[in-house]
Amino acid sequence: MSMSQLELASAAGIAPTSVKRSELNERVAVRTLEALRRALEGEGVVFVASSPKHGPGMRLQSAPSELRLLVVAAAALGWSVEELAARSGIGERTLVTARTRDRAQDKVSPATLVRVREALERAGVRFLPPTSDYGPGLTIPLEILSRQDLRF
Repeated sequence: MSMSQLELASAAGIAPTSVKRSELNERVAVRTLEALRRALEGEGVVFVASSPKHGPGMRLQSAPSELRLLVVAAAALGWSVEELAARSGIGERTLVTARTRDRAQDKVSPATLVRVREALERAGVRFLPPTSDYGPGLTIPLEILSRQDLRF
């Protein structure tokens, strides 16, 4: 799944500035969050409730490239491409390509994927394997939910 702010705003029936505010973790109305949730669910996102050990998360109905899922995880933590590159030791250009095209997976070595995944796991992201009903997903640990830079 790869939607621009304009595409997400259109699918949710809200202004593009509302999408931007939500991505910046600024205050938005509950009805805006509900509209965003409905739009994302319409695109195949399944939201995962918190458990006693893990915070909230999401699953995708279809399986994106692993690199794409890793970029989504970094965005959930509020990491910029620059921060993800610095924490994983991967070039920014590779990550930018991954944000825009799933085909980037073909150009990324398995060792690169491991480095990005390990950086995210060190930050507390837990990756969920695909099931018979859903694709892969992720959760954010409860202990970091109070951080101001979180985007969940």
